[in-house]
Amino acid sequence: ASKSTMVMFGEQVKALMENEEFDESSFLALHSEYQSSLTQAALQRAKTKHAIYQVLTEEQKLKADKIRKKKRKALML
Repeated sequence: ASKSTMVMFGEQVKALMENEEFDESSFLALHSEYQSSLTQAALQRAKTKHAIYQVLTEEQKLKADKIRKKKRKALML
């Protein structure tokens, strides 16, 4: 997904969030419109994270795993 596509998606989501009432159908339509781009962006992030993880030392991998677990725990709150 191109950066400009993701920026456009973000701007449109922001506009929806600024509305007084949340318009679920508009959000779902917007998300559906950008689904392919969002999937491609997620795939690219996963590939990049994997490539980075593969070059870490064992000590760095342990530290990265600890940080990842801490972030997951914080998201669940």
